[in-house]
Amino acid sequence: RPGRWGLTLGLSGALLTAIFLFSRKTKLYDAIHPNFDYGSTYIQEGREGVVVTFARGEKVVNFINGMAHGGRPNYDFMQEAIETLVYTRDPKRVLLIGYGTGELCDTLLRSPEVKELVIVELNYTLMKNLRQIELIRKSLADPRIRLIMDDGRRYLLRQPELFDAIFMDPIYYNTVYSNNLYSRQFFQLASRHLSDQGVMMVWSSEHRVIPHTVAAVFSEVRWYDHYCLASRQPMVKNAKRETTLLGQFTPKDRLAIVEARHYAGDQSLINRQNAGVGINEDWKPLCEYYLGLP
Repeated sequence: RPGRWGLTLGLSGALLTAIFLFSRKTKLYDAIHPNFDYGSTYIQEGREGVVVTFARGEKVVNFINGMAHGGRPNYDFMQEAIETLVYTRDPKRVLLIGYGTGELCDTLLRSPEVKELVIVELNYTLMKNLRQIELIRKSLADPRIRLIMDDGRRYLLRQPELFDAIFMDPIYYNTVYSNNLYSRQFFQLASRHLSDQGVMMVWSSEHRVIPHTVAAVFSEVRWYDHYCLASRQPMVKNAKRETTLLGQFTPKDRLAIVEARHYAGDQSLINRQNAGVGINEDWKPLCEYYLGLP
């Protein structure tokens, strides 16, 4: 066994070797991220972790701590935004929890009916990195946007504002602290911040517990393959608004947006198919820790 000096020298040598091999932070990040043939790569380190973004023109791919978050163009985000606006009676004031890479934001801003868009984003490092990209800077310069750096749940707890639509696309359901935004108690809090005819959009790649939790809070739910629309009142489709919004896209994009819509059913179907499935509670996070997932 090596003595104390031998061990110290060995560890020092290993550290120096690592420093030499990864003398620039991009060396390590390049090794652990996919190689996208994009014109520019943007990297930021911060309190929230490491953000790596690849961008060229209208194309953006984004990673937070090695996990894909957001991306442009993305027809799913476009479809979520349009479908929610179509079922919202009067979408003047909108809240977006989680910026991603801005596709939801930009689609919402296509509507002249949206007079104010409040964006609540927790990740300073993400926004610092994205602001290096001209496409993002231009989007965030819209005077209707009010960007607030805060936790979505804390923001709702600390202020009394009401919104006509609330969008939730902030975090994967099985990552740390996700239950803060996917529990029954959070959806109850968000419901209190909706106007009388307000609609909430909840994105999730988990298809049983989270829809079941949404249906436990809201009396009216529309269930799609990767998100729910929820309201305290019956939701009525505004076909004229849908035609107007889709008309702003090219025929190719318009077709892709329509094809991304996969409606499954209402709250009765959710409850029937998930009768034996639990729901997320603040003190019983079924999804975050894989506890009780079907």
